[in-house]
Amino acid sequence: MANKKQGFAAVSYFDKQVSPDQPINKYAAKWAAEDLIASYGYDTLRDMIDYYAVHGMNKSWNNFCYSAAKVFKNMMGERDDQRRRAFQKQKAESWLEE
Repeated sequence: MANKKQGFAAVSYFDKQVSPDQPINKYAAKWAAEDLIASYGYDTLRDMIDYYAVHGMNKSWNNFCYSAAKVFKNMMGERDDQRRRAFQKQKAESWLEE
C-alpha cells in the first residue's frame, strides 16, 4: 500500500516533468497516484511518467491516469524491442567477425 508521501511525490514529479504550466490539485490527484503506485510500484510509475512526458499527446494528469495501462504496455513493449534489437545487433556483429 502506498503512503501519502509517495502519492504526493508522484503527483509533484508529474507536475515537474510533464505539465509545469498546468495546475494540478495535488490533494485530489494523490488518491489516483496511490492507486497507480499500488498497481505498478513507485519506481515503475516514475518511469511511466517519463515515458508519458516524451510520448503522451494530452499532457494532463487525468488523461495519464485514464491511460496508465496503455502507457505501461507501450513502455514495456518499447523496452522489449530495444533489448531484442541489441541482441540481434550483437549476434550480427559476431557473425560478421567470423
